[in-house]
Amino acid sequence: QAGRLGVLPEAGVLATRVEEARAGLGFRTGALAPFEAAVAAARVGGPVRLGDLTGTVAGARVGPLLVQRGDGWVGAVALDGVVDGGQVSEAVGGAGFGYVDVRTELGGVLRGAVRGAWWWLGASGVGILVVLGVGLRDVRVVQVVGAIGSALVVTVAVLAVLGVALSPIHLVALQLVAGIGLDYALFFARRQLDLEERARTVRTLVTCNAMTLLTFGLLWTCQTPLLRDIGMTVALGALLAMGFAFLFAGEAGGEAGKREA
Repeated sequence: QAGRLGVLPEAGVLATRVEEARAGLGFRTGALAPFEAAVAAARVGGPVRLGDLTGTVAGARVGPLLVQRGDGWVGAVALDGVVDGGQVSEAVGGAGFGYVDVRTELGGVLRGAVRGAWWWLGASGVGILVVLGVGLRDVRVVQVVGAIGSALVVTVAVLAVLGVALSPIHLVALQLVAGIGLDYALFFARRQLDLEERARTVRTLVTCNAMTLLTFGLLWTCQTPLLRDIGMTVALGALLAMGFAFLFAGEAGGEAGKREA
């Protein structure tokens, strides 16, 4: 900042240059006076310090990037387009800087959380099986679980084919897919009174599925990676959950209704 302030011209010199630049451009006299005043104020105001930005938009953006340590300050600079992190780290290390691969560090921090999440996911799956067994008490348990499991497995397979590396965000989205698939499968598997009620059930589920695809399909188009990952996973999973619920549990509800009729 001191270097930039040093090249600002004095008031008289700046006025002459502005007048020369204004000639023939159609500006009225004095139109650039605020600019000249701002340059004069900058020359005598000195460098801008962090305290000067308090309560401003610039301060809100700069504050999180600076950390005070003792008598000095440490700042973070985000790099774009890095291909070889090791080479960057080696280049800046000798100059007293440190290079941090945020993705790698975050992955290490979340690794333990992911293991815990898988454990809780398995425990909740067992709980769901118990509840389904108590509630359905027949072969429909296998059909409902088969529909959910197939939707999850195929969703993960499609993401792998698309080159998507699974993250904790995908894990959360897959749990949402499991919940959606459970709803679809239970509605298809419930005993229908007649074909008219079965048709109403199918129309309702198709409408719900369309709204889900519209909502999360829009998230899929987002530029924010977090929202895009959630949208892609849930949209794919919801579509597959609908199909597998119909294939696995659809006939169960229909046949039961025919037998009761």
